[in-house]
Amino acid sequence: MVEIGAWADGSVVRGKFRIVSKVDQSGMGPVYKAVHLDFGELRALKVISKELMTDEVFVKRFIEGQSLKKLIQVEGPLSAPRVCAIYPGA
Repeated sequence: MVEIGAWADGSVVRGKFRIVSKVDQSGMGPVYKAVHLDFGELRALKVISKELMTDEVFVKRFIEGQSLKKLIQVEGPLSAPRVCAIYPGA
């Protein structure tokens, strides 16, 4: 997601997430703790800064691909090495 301005606690984002608090500021942008309104589950929302959205090299890293949900539906539970390949920081 791209942040259009700082999100205040209690703000609703895209009609799906209620911001609980800002928890971090990463190199890519802010990270928020949020509650998914339909499921009542906590989520982390990592937001890309406006500055990075104008960086062509950075944006090219986010080429459209298969969703994680679809991958799990097709392949079933993923092994630890496979998860680490998808999420190197995990």
